[in-house]
Amino acid sequence: MRKFYTFLFMLLVICCQQASAQIASFSFAGSDGDETSWPSTEAVGIQQSLITRGPGVTAVANADRFNSKNWTTGSTPDLNDYLEFTITPKPGFSISLTEIVLQHQRSVTGPRSFVIRTSLDDFANDATNSVTVPDVNTNQSSTFTFQTAISLTTPLVIRIYAYNAEAQVLVEWANATESDVQLYVVERSADGKNFYELTKLSPSKNNGGYASYQTADIAPLSKINFYRIKAVETSGHVLYSKVLRVESGSSASSLNLFPNPATAGSQVTLQANGLPAGNYQMVVYNSAAQIISTKSVSVNGGSVSQAVVLQDWPKGMYFLELKGTETKRLRFLIQ
Repeated sequence: MRKFYTFLFMLLVICCQQASAQIASFSFAGSDGDETSWPSTEAVGIQQSLITRGPGVTAVANADRFNSKNWTTGSTPDLNDYLEFTITPKPGFSISLTEIVLQHQRSVTGPRSFVIRTSLDDFANDATNSVTVPDVNTNQSSTFTFQTAISLTTPLVIRIYAYNAEAQVLVEWANATESDVQLYVVERSADGKNFYELTKLSPSKNNGGYASYQTADIAPLSKINFYRIKAVETSGHVLYSKVLRVESGSSASSLNLFPNPATAGSQVTLQANGLPAGNYQMVVYNSAAQIISTKSVSVNGGSVSQAVVLQDWPKGMYFLELKGTETKRLRFLIQ
């Protein structure tokens, strides 16, 4: 399951064998936190590198950090959830890479486990010890030691994977013609019958136009959660949305599209986890429930990560359905 949790890099130091010298570092002082990349401070013999994010995580602002959200809650690394940089020796130099030191901070529901993999084996295996940090949101320092020192004369891509984030449920809804709304109440239930207030949100527009909202349930029930939105109008009239059922826990199958919202003509990534293996049809509907796109997708081993190119569709809400042995649906926004 992938929802809303944050992991912050504050300082990254790369060390080599020769007298335990520091060969490069990333200091994020002065950053906004949501930059798409950030440059290293290189030592003699090392070319400057940029640190970037994998397609499974999303930038989010937080000053003096390289901040990311949407890390997986799974107990093993998600191959799309990482931060990446490259160590490139300058011509005539050879580097023996031994360890990487990371100073970082997680949100209260952010990832707790970390490991490093490299391009030497196409990121197939862990290259260092894994690190698990306490369930706190204070600053942490972690040292990753390579199983054997890596001698470099050519570029090496390094990825830091973070996982074991604590699950949240992101509740999203939209009102196509918002007017005369006093407030929205997000309600949750364990059985789909008895609902209790989770939080309240005030309307953002009330001008007859489109308005969208989201809020996180930071402590969902352990198995099944039911959610609905209660809209209270200024007249006192109450409207209820349809009830949404959400399964929590690592065994639940999930379907995610990121980034979401997206832009027309862009490429997004569809990720399905925990699905039975088989052949599926990916069907996209517009807000009028008309089919506007279909594509065959093969799920092998219960998971798939599929690049999807969005056409030049108008701005608005769309629905994606993955139909096969099981059927999963999601909603996405083009803006």
